[in-house]
Amino acid sequence: MKKTLLFFLFCLSLAAAAQSPFDKKTKAVYIFNVSQNKLLTDYQSPTPKTFSLREYGKSWQDFMLFELTTLNEATGESVLYSTYTEQYMNVPANGYVGTADVDGRSILTITDTEDGHKLIKQGESIVTIMKNGFFHMLVAYNPATFSSWGKMEESTWDFVEPDDLETYLIAHGIDPNDDPYVDPVDPVDPVDPVVTEKTFEELQALISEAHETLRKIEGIDIIPEGLITSPEQFLSDFSDSEEGTDFSYLIDTDYSTFWHSDWHGEAPEDTPHSFVVRLPEGYHGLEFCAQYTGRLDGNNCAPVEMKVYGGNTASPDLELPDNIAWQSEPFAELGVMDGLGAYAGWGHSSDPELLSGNFLFTADDYYDALKFEVINTITDSGYGAEPCFAYSEFQLYTTAVEPGFVPSYDKDAAATVRELIGEAASLDKSDDPSEMYKLLEEALAALHPEGIATPNALKEGYGQGTAYDLTGRRLTSSPARRADSFPNRGEREGFHGLIIQAGRKVLR
Repeated sequence: MKKTLLFFLFCLSLAAAAQSPFDKKTKAVYIFNVSQNKLLTDYQSPTPKTFSLREYGKSWQDFMLFELTTLNEATGESVLYSTYTEQYMNVPANGYVGTADVDGRSILTITDTEDGHKLIKQGESIVTIMKNGFFHMLVAYNPATFSSWGKMEESTWDFVEPDDLETYLIAHGIDPNDDPYVDPVDPVDPVDPVVTEKTFEELQALISEAHETLRKIEGIDIIPEGLITSPEQFLSDFSDSEEGTDFSYLIDTDYSTFWHSDWHGEAPEDTPHSFVVRLPEGYHGLEFCAQYTGRLDGNNCAPVEMKVYGGNTASPDLELPDNIAWQSEPFAELGVMDGLGAYAGWGHSSDPELLSGNFLFTADDYYDALKFEVINTITDSGYGAEPCFAYSEFQLYTTAVEPGFVPSYDKDAAATVRELIGEAASLDKSDDPSEMYKLLEEALAALHPEGIATPNALKEGYGQGTAYDLTGRRLTSSPARRADSFPNRGEREGFHGLIIQAGRKVLR
């Protein structure tokens, strides 16, 4: 009997040891954002391991279920655990709320608001939402930035236990059987998928070709020796505390690494983000080409407008920052027509060629350093949504005009190409790029001395009568202009000699 009792007590002690210390304090909950009437989930968020809001869907109930463990009932200290990803919530001081294992989890303070909802904080940081493209991402702002970015009405939550879910949904105008994540079995009016002739990837490749063509017809050569050979040539007051700590990523030819300007709100406010490149000692130049690659698989925060300033090494007695005296006015202002923002705004890509571009600029004097100040960016949320920017690669080159080169191209056609580049970059990712591709392709053909396709859709006067000499210079733009230019020969024979017309060599 005594042995039996001891065995029973031993088993009881083992069972007690196996139990979680939070068993009586943990409960399953669904978490609704009050302002959006949407559920919190970290399943299939726009970026890995981050939380976002989703519409309720019956098939997604398991993905949207969390475990709330109360560590201290008096203070509201708690932790949140996702039963689907088997990860805890991690809340940074400023930035996106993400997932972590048990060692990296955040101790949250969950308290009641005056109107009966919940407030989630980690220390002084308030957990709230931020629009990111089509998603509301979960972010945390400290008191210094919450007043600028956060809204209290968007930062309150309802914790709903599974037994109360149906009642809560009905009370908030949501059908408990609704499921936007399941395709209807028999749609009444099935919509055929939109099939486009050209993709944005193809359009970006054509834009890159257009920039290259414009450079070539102007006789500009890029000297293949990069001017940036050391990360110490880079300077910035705007480097991000986590992703902007290593400038070597910009010249390591590893497209998976990147440098990012500050997105934690620690940089000086109301000041455009920038970085500086010190030019090699003893180097002087005026004509430059910048080659860049955007961030792979997250081509957000891409610069689309930029100012370039020149600076020179100053006397140490002046005690200037980094010992550089900067010109007060920029010598160049650049945009997408100059080559900025490759593939920006059209989604994410893992292809570095699509995310790469170059832009040319001319300095007004000889400088020891150049400052690239980003005035506008494009993100998943659109133009100007964020001041920060990112590059995975950035290099500077000098340029030179080919010796003895004399420009002999159609200036009007070149202007049309540049105009179309700007219009193409403004397309939304929901647009069909096919027509723009066709127009740009036709405009490019007019810049080539052979194989010209007449771009009659581009502007009035670009008809089938357009003719070019063997260097690509346009001789006429329309029959009417031919008659005006050669009144003695009439409209039919306004020119003589070997020309190119409708893409063919013609002898007149």
